[in-house]
Amino acid sequence: MFSKAFYKFSGVIVLLIFFVYLYSAGMPTNYKGPFPIKVIINDGDALPQVADKLYANNIIKSKELFRIIMGAINLATDIRAGVYSFDKSVPLWSVIEKFAGRHPDKPAMPITIPEGFNNQEIFERIVPYLPHLNREKFLKLATDKQGMLFPDTYFLQSSMNEESIIKLMYQEFLDKTAFLKIGDLNTDINGENKKLKDILIMASILEAESKNTGEEMKVIAGILYKRIDQGIKLQVDVAKETYKIKGLPKSPINNPGLASIEAALSPINTPYLYYLHGGNGLIHYAKTYKEHLLNIKKYLK
Repeated sequence: MFSKAFYKFSGVIVLLIFFVYLYSAGMPTNYKGPFPIKVIINDGDALPQVADKLYANNIIKSKELFRIIMGAINLATDIRAGVYSFDKSVPLWSVIEKFAGRHPDKPAMPITIPEGFNNQEIFERIVPYLPHLNREKFLKLATDKQGMLFPDTYFLQSSMNEESIIKLMYQEFLDKTAFLKIGDLNTDINGENKKLKDILIMASILEAESKNTGEEMKVIAGILYKRIDQGIKLQVDVAKETYKIKGLPKSPINNPGLASIEAALSPINTPYLYYLHGGNGLIHYAKTYKEHLLNIKKYLK
């Protein structure tokens, strides 16, 4: 039988371990950067989601301890949406204090721009939230940026103007595509140099032509590049001018997402020259125009 002294000693050890855990879990993560780290909390994000985002961004060491403390001080359901910026690695209490103050670094005005929106559609999505924006000014400033206003969720401030919004979305494009290393230089695709503009034009067509990301987009990209190389008109419904001219349109027809850009950069070579989507959304390929006509008769009529 264990003595009372043993149980007392064991209790002390357990408490000591618990306090060591609290101390360790509450210390800064010592993440070395880069900083600042911006964590976006969306309207409706529950406490577990907030904890996941903070942990994934190396802001906290323990998701569980963060949730326990936030619940203990009645903040579990009282988290204000917005952008929370961290300039350095800080203790857990400093993180909780930031949320307890209910003052995000950027107020919450979440606006989601879907993949494939053109500049006009982007303006129409934003203006109900920022009615002071001028349509003509926005579209004029964004003229040479179509294809590079990255589709994403943005937290816009009421004081933002046309120029600052375009700058924000363009910078997001640069940040999100940096790993692709496309820059302003020519990019080698299957032994051919493609300019950034051409890549974005192709990506915008893929965005509109196929919502089935992945291999299908890459196969379509391969087909369209092949048609260009063989001097065959693209004839894609999403860009009617391609029925009149050979090659790509003069500029992107929308603002494509990352999957479309990656597909434009990584086309898959196949023996096909034609494709169509049937009524059920499935794609059907053809090697010759005759086969294509048969697919039209079979799947569209």
